[in-house]
Amino acid sequence: MTLAPDGLELGPIGDKIIFENSQVRVWSLELAPGQLQRWHEHHHTYLVIPITAGENVMEFVSGRVVNTHEQPGQALYRQPGEPHQLRNTSTFHYRNVLVELLDQPKAAV
Repeated sequence: MTLAPDGLELGPIGDKIIFENSQVRVWSLELAPGQLQRWHEHHHTYLVIPITAGENVMEFVSGRVVNTHEQPGQALYRQPGEPHQLRNTSTFHYRNVLVELLDQPKAAV
């Protein structure tokens, strides 16, 4: 179990690791309609590669909310940041592959 600075319990950033070496870690994630991926935090720069279309909401510990609209074939580059959770707001299953770039850690605060 990992805890955020405010004591919030953080979960993994995906369902399972499907590949890992010294440079990248690749996760798979699937969310059913309405399903919530619990609080987690990214410590490395990463890519999100949607396998299916996705209508999701990212909710951050700061209260910030970001709606996402993802399409298969995209590659979304994201910087590590504050803990957040992800909810599938669509009426269909959402699947993605997430690639962490391990040689680019989150900057110390």
